[in-house]
Amino acid sequence: MTLSLPSLDEPFVAKGDARVDGEKATLTIQLEKPSTLERGGASPVSITFAANPINFAFKGNATGATLSKLTGGIDLSIPSVRGLAKWAGVAFDAPGTGFGRMTLSGKIDKQGDEIAFSNAVIALDAIKATGALSVDTGGAKPVLSGRLDVDKLDVNPYLPPENKGGSTSVASNSAGGAPAGGAGGAPAPAASSAKSTGWSDAPIDMSPLKLANADFDLSANAILYRKIQVGKSALALHLKDGRFEADLSQIALYQGKGQGKFTAD
Repeated sequence: MTLSLPSLDEPFVAKGDARVDGEKATLTIQLEKPSTLERGGASPVSITFAANPINFAFKGNATGATLSKLTGGIDLSIPSVRGLAKWAGVAFDAPGTGFGRMTLSGKIDKQGDEIAFSNAVIALDAIKATGALSVDTGGAKPVLSGRLDVDKLDVNPYLPPENKGGSTSVASNSAGGAPAGGAGGAPAPAASSAKSTGWSDAPIDMSPLKLANADFDLSANAILYRKIQVGKSALALHLKDGRFEADLSQIALYQGKGQGKFTAD
């Protein structure tokens, strides 16, 4: 690491690199007016972090010695989310083949405990989206709000393989084959039938819903789930003190339209 500060009225520059698990990472920080920051004023600042698993850049303005205010543009590029998790030593065993390349750009505005991210352009694998997000960490729990507009939301790359055995069993019975069960062709018990379809009756842990409050709007021109194709849809997500509500204000499915509501706590 090398540091350069000819005087408090001249730019402060820090440059360094390290090797982590065989990957070289470089960090550069530049503050144009250190003395102004020390007096609580604003100064241009730029930060870059570069490595094969991740590249990040920020360029904007900071205020105060503790950087209480921060505004500017950010660019983030990750060749593989799974690869980044492995490099960082984070367990990441999500099913499917997704979580490859990810890019993100936009404007950030940090004012104390509040961080707003606007004009966001996000891409994950083949999913492309635009929107805005804000986070307030000043209360007892974080509060998230925002909006995300997705062109085509294909969730298939993030799903585990289908239960081929269950679907085959259902297909053979519906086609008029011999019903499964005991002697004499008696129907199988209901529990066995439910198990063959792949549904689980295990309790769902809802405790994570109490970790934060959120209000988020999501829209998509198209949604793909397995072989189900959904047209233009709009969803409002509300999370308050462990109570979760999802208002489906618009959905286009099989040339029809509808709406619905889901609640959990």
